[in-house]
Amino acid sequence: MKKSLSNKKAISGYIAVALGCQLHSSPVLSNVIDDSTLNLKLRNEYRNAERPSANDGVYGPEIDAWVQGFLFDFESGKVANTFSIEAGTYQVEKLRADPDKSTRMYLDGHESFNISYANLGIDLGSVGHFKVGQFGTDYRYGSLDYMIPLIDNSSVRTVPSLNEGVFYEGAFGNFHLYGMYSQRYAGGYYQEWTDEGFVTDIGLGPDGDKFVLKIDKKPQYTVAGLWDNKMSMLSLGVSYQEDLSIQTMTRGSHSWMDPEVGYFKAEFVGFYAKPIGLSEDLNLDDSTYAVSGQLMWNKDRVTVMGAVGQVGPKLPGSMDIDTDIGFPFDQSIDRNHNNMFSWQLSGFYKVSDSINAGLALVVTDGYEDRDETVEIEGLGANFILQHSVQDGPLKGLQTMLILNKAQEYREGSSLGDKLDYYDIKLTVHYDLNLF
Repeated sequence: MKKSLSNKKAISGYIAVALGCQLHSSPVLSNVIDDSTLNLKLRNEYRNAERPSANDGVYGPEIDAWVQGFLFDFESGKVANTFSIEAGTYQVEKLRADPDKSTRMYLDGHESFNISYANLGIDLGSVGHFKVGQFGTDYRYGSLDYMIPLIDNSSVRTVPSLNEGVFYEGAFGNFHLYGMYSQRYAGGYYQEWTDEGFVTDIGLGPDGDKFVLKIDKKPQYTVAGLWDNKMSMLSLGVSYQEDLSIQTMTRGSHSWMDPEVGYFKAEFVGFYAKPIGLSEDLNLDDSTYAVSGQLMWNKDRVTVMGAVGQVGPKLPGSMDIDTDIGFPFDQSIDRNHNNMFSWQLSGFYKVSDSINAGLALVVTDGYEDRDETVEIEGLGANFILQHSVQDGPLKGLQTMLILNKAQEYREGSSLGDKLDYYDIKLTVHYDLNLF
């Protein structure tokens, strides 16, 4: 603690010298610095896969990428108990990328990249908290306290999801109210700040390894409410985007404990979307949906989960509508083709305090095309091994390995009657609090 405080005082001194004044002598500014935090998240990630159903070049079918992420997040203390600053920079360095294979958006094509952000926080006490500028919208990264429907966009890439605009959060007992106006987004699958709006053209970059979008700017408006009493949670979100879509999503969960039987948690998610304006003209179907549920049981060292999911038609003219929100998971095969049903059974065993191993099996049944002429029957298996360092200088270091093998039967498909997949994903994460 003394070392951390010393570092902050030293930094305040450097700032004062740079500005030609003794800022650290001001009690207000001293408190701002003392209450500031700077975190570094190290993300080493490797992916190697064969996805015969993926588009050539950008998405696959062969994938190879090894990257190192340096993710810095700074948050200042408050001025006048109201104003604060958040800022960060995320640098993703290429360690390896086969030029003849896709990096599947772990890199900017095949190159390293950087994304930075900053926002002004305005704390109005019981009224709520505003962020103006660029802000995180990623629950798994820690940007949000909850998986807020249609606001949370938890990333499965090295960089967390970000939006630019205005974000509001208000807490009123067990009820939380959220609002977001978004004009740009970044992170996740996107290596640079990208305008919200209607995509008028999709081209390839000069190397043919990434998409270049032309966009008619249209901001997105979202409002969501969430009720939580620690054992049960229920949330609902609605979004509107001119010429794109109206969407609504709900999430809920309930957990309970039986001392003799174990711990249970039931979860569900529901989603409905309707393209509007220009997007409506590009789709034959006027809406789509997704519903999914999951039940988890845990006792001692054993965890078992079962999940089901059902999605409606794919809407090729609506890139903003994503039905891949269900609980069934597979590293290779999709669960959101046309009118697809999926189910999953998973089991995990805690080998020791630091090692957890599991197997997740998934089955899918849907259609490749809207006319349902090509049926897809998929089967995937995912072996998952997790390790966490419990003590010592590397305490908190997390390692996860996923080994996947999957098959899809698509009789009559232009891709082939039988598709074989494999996928290897290795992640090593380590978080540091610099001050």
